[in-house]
Amino acid sequence: MTLKNLFIYIISFIFCSCTSTIEDPKYTLGTMYYPIEEGWYITYTIDTTFIDFDDQNADKDGVVNISSIQLKEFISSPYDDGFGGQNFKLDRYKRLDESMEWELDSVWALAYRKGQVIKYENGIPYIKIVNPLEDRMKWNQNAYNNQGATSSSGFDLRYEVASVGRVYVFGSQTYSPTAVINEVDQENDITNSSVKLVSVYAKDIGLVYKEYKLSKKRYYQAKSSDATLTGNPYCGNNENSELITLGNGQRVVNPFFEQDVCEENPIYNVSADSIERWIARWEDGVNNAVVDWETQSNGVDTVYVVSMYHPDYKNGYNEVGTEIKQSIIEYGIAFPTE
Repeated sequence: MTLKNLFIYIISFIFCSCTSTIEDPKYTLGTMYYPIEEGWYITYTIDTTFIDFDDQNADKDGVVNISSIQLKEFISSPYDDGFGGQNFKLDRYKRLDESMEWELDSVWALAYRKGQVIKYENGIPYIKIVNPLEDRMKWNQNAYNNQGATSSSGFDLRYEVASVGRVYVFGSQTYSPTAVINEVDQENDITNSSVKLVSVYAKDIGLVYKEYKLSKKRYYQAKSSDATLTGNPYCGNNENSELITLGNGQRVVNPFFEQDVCEENPIYNVSADSIERWIARWEDGVNNAVVDWETQSNGVDTVYVVSMYHPDYKNGYNEVGTEIKQSIIEYGIAFPTE
């Protein structure tokens, strides 16, 4: 072997040896995202926002009120759970802000058992983290309580991993790697409501961010039982507009534009076939005005309730809801007296 070939062989050997032992980190170990250690604490700020565009005190974004408190979770002494396992007390303190002293609010518990991080919230056990974690995996967090994996109306209640091992940014804070868990993600087309709860865990820290949002959309509704549609938002200033542009730029056709009397109800005192043809005309196609419809009973007749975009609102509906954001302030090891 020539000196040149020997040099190439050595370089190739070193390169192959190095690359064969290097692997991308697999951040799937569940316990790394929820350390359970006596003395470990995390403090949070919890901001609660109430939204209602119809409220006279609401700002341009529909925000009526924002309130804030602080929460401290402290893992204190371990104890025998009575079944041969070990639980840790989780002391939870609250205060309005840093100018006030912490006050004990409640005592929960934590345990790591059979590859699962179990959190007892007011005595009810929930499986918060499993081991290992994989993208899009699901598990029944209610396996140790009686709440089940599905709701009575058929919603899937299981936790789902949105992502694991990635960077997560909220506000001005960045954490990596993280495990993002969708704890609640429900859409109800019947009530035009949604509820979402997302928890974000960071490696070697624990929960760093949680966001809960309950929202209900209120569209303009026309009922077949009403002879006139007093206050119809498609009338008045919009009466002569065949096409209406919402505040978000979306365009909506005016289904009352062709009527001689704008507030006259086109689905009143007509057959069911006529009502459904009217709905189909304005529900289908481009720039549709009808969002949804249903039938109700008033005890005597069947009443059609038609939901349409509301021209007076930016997104075509009034949003009413609550948003709660829990963001980490600091974390570390402390003595119980701190």
